[in-house]
Amino acid sequence: MRKALVALSLSAFTLSSLGALTSASAAPAKMSKMGCIVGKQKWDAPMAKCVDAKPVKKVSKTLKKKPAVKKAM
Repeated sequence: MRKALVALSLSAFTLSSLGALTSASAAPAKMSKMGCIVGKQKWDAPMAKCVDAKPVKKVSKTLKKKPAVKKAM
């Protein structure tokens, strides 16, 4: 009974540590020269640190204005 309990605890510990390693080994975020996360933070010079960047709204192609077509007279 004790051997089974020890074996189960060791296997659970091994599986949990492997799960932590795979999640930690995910691709790291790209960093700028100043140490900010690209796309999420920007460098604020007066504060001398990285701050969260405001999200940028992307304009869809269908909402862009097309140039007016002139009629030939």
